[in-house]
Amino acid sequence: MNAPTIIKDQKPRISVADLFHMMEQGVVDPSAKFELVEGEIVPMSPQGPLHQDIQNWLAKQFERKLGDRYWVAQGATLILPDHTALDPDICVFPIELSAKDLAGEKVALVIEIAVSSKRYDLGKKAELYARMGVPELWVVDANARTTHVHRGAQGGGWRDITSVRFEDSLSPLADVTLSMRIADAG
Repeated sequence: MNAPTIIKDQKPRISVADLFHMMEQGVVDPSAKFELVEGEIVPMSPQGPLHQDIQNWLAKQFERKLGDRYWVAQGATLILPDHTALDPDICVFPIELSAKDLAGEKVALVIEIAVSSKRYDLGKKAELYARMGVPELWVVDANARTTHVHRGAQGGGWRDITSVRFEDSLSPLADVTLSMRIADAG
């Protein structure tokens, strides 16, 4: 039997199953803020008051207007087999789905609020959501007061990306009659 080849500077990749097993065994603290990105555990920044205020306001708006047809989850995990597990700030998905059945193409909308994570959210994370088949991604840039709306996931990219100012109306594809202005968040 041949010994496995070790490639210099190659990091071992953790699978989603390995991560969940390590959490069950207490090796990884499940209450810690992190995501699994292509086999690597990536710590997440703590959420400040601005981030939390926007997140709470958006979740309340979606819950009020879509609550009979969609779950509005803060902290749901989306998995891209086999080495990526992301926790969007808000995930909107049909009410007939359970959290264990979540897959990118089954969700209606994913929202990330960027206060200090704009580059990551608009870059690597947007690419991963596109690879997952998420139909719509909003990256809410709290500092620039702009929401970057991504639609039409294709491979690792998006067919349509537009920027909407907080003062302008915004509607999700899940229900285009739902119109909101993020400026109203306060």
